[in-house]
Amino acid sequence: MIETSVLLSCYKSNIFFLRKSIKSLLNQEYKNFELIIIIDGASEILSKKIYQLSKLDKRIKIIKNKFNKGLSYSLNKAFKVSKGKFIVRADDDDFSHKNRLKKQISFLKKNKKIDIIGTNAIVNLIFKKKKFITNFPITNHEIIKSLPFYNPIIHSSVCLRKKILSKYTYDIRYKKAQDYELWMRLKKNNISFFNLTEPLVTVNKLKPISFLDLKYDIKVKLNNNNFKNKLLIVLKLPILLFQVLINNYL
Repeated sequence: MIETSVLLSCYKSNIFFLRKSIKSLLNQEYKNFELIIIIDGASEILSKKIYQLSKLDKRIKIIKNKFNKGLSYSLNKAFKVSKGKFIVRADDDDFSHKNRLKKQISFLKKNKKIDIIGTNAIVNLIFKKKKFITNFPITNHEIIKSLPFYNPIIHSSVCLRKKILSKYTYDIRYKKAQDYELWMRLKKNNISFFNLTEPLVTVNKLKPISFLDLKYDIKVKLNNNNFKNKLLIVLKLPILLFQVLINNYL
């Protein structure tokens, strides 16, 4: 019986990183999972390569969207056919460390009151040739305090109980920051979070944050905050815009 479902969506994937991402999942110490890969309107060439990769392991299952529908739509679609009682997110350009699933699943089994667990990460800024390790808040209390101002849960590090997505789905109106938007809604409904201190994923940033990323990030904040926090965010907008310019051109 499948215990865990890993969801990974592909559109304009870099095949080198995609291959490493898939292999990092197949080589996990924890074995009882299915890997659902959504081909979200990808090119014919990329689709063929993904089907070739799917032959590596019988745990891989393919779902294909005829046209590009976006990450939120694709994850919702994959969730509907998933069989595991735990849902894991993976990205097509990020790598899961060998003991990631083992540690996350074990934690959720031992801590029944925790619904969503993320981890810290090694962030590889490929466009800047720099690396750093995140230091996100750990406890539910710390995460809840941080959420109004920034996203302290890395999407590609997340493992959550299936019952959460049975009730709360990704909002397909969000082309970016769909995870942040979901966390903010879950916070309002007393869903509990946790982050493991250990970096159990490597996040590869091929390019800097874009103005589209920033747009959706701000949209989440303004749609899900109280008046005081909204005012603080609006006042900080010039700083955020300046940071995006710095990242893109310096």
